[in-house]
Amino acid sequence: MKFQIKFAPFFGNILLVCLLLTGLVLGAKGNGFFWDTLTLSSKSACYFFDNQFNSFLLPADLDAGHPPFMGWYLACVWFIFGQTLSVSHLAMLPFLMGIVWQIQKIISKIIPAKYNLATLLLLLTDATFLSQATLVSPDIIIVFAFLLALNGVINKKKWQVQTGVLLLAFVSLRGLFAVGSLVIFYLLFFNISKNNNKLLVINILKLFVPPFLLIGFYFVAHYFQKNWWIFTPNSAWSGGREIGSLLLILKNIAIAIWRILDFGRLVGCLIFVYFFVTFLSKKYIINDQIKFCAKILCSIFIIFLPVICISTNPIGHRYWMIFNLFALLSTVCAIIFYI
Repeated sequence: MKFQIKFAPFFGNILLVCLLLTGLVLGAKGNGFFWDTLTLSSKSACYFFDNQFNSFLLPADLDAGHPPFMGWYLACVWFIFGQTLSVSHLAMLPFLMGIVWQIQKIISKIIPAKYNLATLLLLLTDATFLSQATLVSPDIIIVFAFLLALNGVINKKKWQVQTGVLLLAFVSLRGLFAVGSLVIFYLLFFNISKNNNKLLVINILKLFVPPFLLIGFYFVAHYFQKNWWIFTPNSAWSGGREIGSLLLILKNIAIAIWRILDFGRLVGCLIFVYFFVTFLSKKYIINDQIKFCAKILCSIFIIFLPVICISTNPIGHRYWMIFNLFALLSTVCAIIFYI
């Protein structure tokens, strides 16, 4: 699969959008911690900071089963720059800028250069992404880590894949699901076939086993100290880790579809459906750019839909940020290349 790469507007686009996001973060630096950011960010970071990092595990009342990377990171930033709300928000800037960098790398490969900036701005004005950007949110790190690993797969950069996978696995349990999506994308991107199955499996093992050994070490240590992992006995979170009834699963599927279509995304989805039907009826040849986006969407959907929908955990809009990003990108590709 070959892409035409246009790097002319690359750094200018990144600089402009990073400045805009910096302004957004500075404007939102007074926003307090909210919902999951309380557990995964504020409370866990306060524990590590107040106890001077004397343990790398959380106490029972704060341990929801997620690896506490967000708490470690935020506590380290506080230790260096001070324990303030403003510092907490500014600590998200490296990941937000990393998202811009990684998205621009993808856009520059599949979108003509003259549309690069408009596409980048369109993707990053998604309502869910902007709302998370105004919070101290671990979901921002998940998006960055996924894009980093994805570009590593595309460009065959082993260190990028493994760094992204490590970040995904250590930020939250949902990050682990995203790693599963990356494995499926790897198989689709390199065209799994009877002739190269063995080589693909070997490459996947080389890429994904080392970081999984590290995250495995954490979970083993956690189990030996706490006698549980992932499925917490704490009643504050255990209710969201159960398998739902058939009725709840059907309800969750409907909610998941709503989350994907919400905030005006229905318009983009209708445009995409129109082009899809047109492709089938007129037997157009689907180009590599749309195939690329479709492979990512399928990889995410195959993992996230069943995992999210069978659970009793409430489904948030942010769970679909990466999916929505590439759904919009595929729509942009369809408009550019087929109008």
